Amino acid sequence: MTRELAFLVILGAAAALTPADNRAGLLHLLTQRSVQTNVYYLTNFHDEPKAKWLARYREPVVSLEMDRISDRSVQPRYHGFDADC
Repeated sequence: MTRELAFLVILGAAAALTPADNRAGLLHLLTQRSVQTNVYYLTNFHDEPKAKWLARYREPVVSLEMDRISDRSVQPRYHGFDADC
């Protein structure tokens, strides 16, 4: 194997390990939705300190916290896709 070919193989492997720009949006969306789901469950199970910590972790652009409507009902403050968790 020549040096040039080895270099191209290494570049190809490095490019395969980094997510493409078209997948980065999907990964952000899935991360945001999983955080919101966990915050919902924690708030619904009356574990508000953990829910608030998780909602504020890494300082999202919008609030991912939940509002308690009643003892059995919780409603998210944010409905959208661009929280950038």
